[in-house]
Amino acid sequence: VTARRRTGRATRDGLHGPHKAETGGLSGQPLFERSTRVLAQLAAQCDIPLIGVGGVAEVFRGKLTGDKGFEKLIVIKKLLAEHVADQEMVEIFIGEAKLAALLQHENIAATYDFGDIDGEYFLAMEYLFGKNLHSFMARAKQHQDHFRLEHALAVASRICEGMDYAHHLRDLQNKPLNIVHRDLTPHNIFITYDGKVKILDFGVAKAELFDNKTREGVVKGKISYMSPERLSGEQIDARSDIFSIGILVDDAIVVVENI
Repeated sequence: VTARRRTGRATRDGLHGPHKAETGGLSGQPLFERSTRVLAQLAAQCDIPLIGVGGVAEVFRGKLTGDKGFEKLIVIKKLLAEHVADQEMVEIFIGEAKLAALLQHENIAATYDFGDIDGEYFLAMEYLFGKNLHSFMARAKQHQDHFRLEHALAVASRICEGMDYAHHLRDLQNKPLNIVHRDLTPHNIFITYDGKVKILDFGVAKAELFDNKTREGVVKGKISYMSPERLSGEQIDARSDIFSIGILVDDAIVVVENI
């Protein structure tokens, strides 16, 4: 659900609830959407800070501004220019946006908007202050930080809560989406500085919402966290994600044991 704001005010319902979008401004265009599109245009021109670049998209940091001092940091995730002409990559990116519109859970990174600027597709997402689990565990090993078993299990429980929600999610017609993340790795688990755990990147997720069949012979995701069924090309369901979570938990426990 795209977040909207009217007369420069971001409402709690608009940012966090499944309410109807409010419109206003010139030609009835939602003001929030217009703001994110401006930021996406700046990202296309490399006029806002670049956070990082992956194999599919590049990520920028932007700030929404509104009336009476309203400000909100967001992330602009933009499909790499080299993939714009690749129809499969474009469909995967659009599929991620459609799925993100339905995912509303405290342990899943929120998405606010989606669109394209002159054929360059973007997502506007919540900005998180913290580090991914991979960086967190690497630091714990390097500096012998106080990372205990209860910390590892707390992170695991939040991941399970978020994925249990996603696995049982239904669409607006109450049909099961049968979501499988397919890329649950330490890089896609984010821990904020205030202790929240967020699951990132449903870009390679499998869902009934869209057809994202992988090209024959192509494996999406990190092999070391895949279930045997995924590696052998069999049909998979939520149990494949549970297998990946098990490897994640084992990784975290190994860090604990070696501190």
